[in-house]
Amino acid sequence: MDDARRALRRGVGPGESAGAEGQAGGRSGGAAPADFAPLRGADGHARPLADVEGDAIRHAVRLYAGNLSEAARRLEMGRSTLYRRLRVLGVAPD
Repeated sequence: MDDARRALRRGVGPGESAGAEGQAGGRSGGAAPADFAPLRGADGHARPLADVEGDAIRHAVRLYAGNLSEAARRLEMGRSTLYRRLRVLGVAPD
């Protein structure tokens, strides 16, 4: 568990190794702490997952111009799940 915490503090992304490159500061690739900014609230703490999910859903619906089938496919969820989550978010599908 301590290794995982240290890796997260260094900004090592999933599937990456915190090997010698990461420890020496010359790592290639990976997620820098700024990459996680949308996941942090104004207080600097982690945002609730429901808020992050809502932002992702709203973004996908806008990105695909209201095409909910495409948004659901790109979000890797079923259309009925997307419709249900939109209802919970208070967003009425057209």
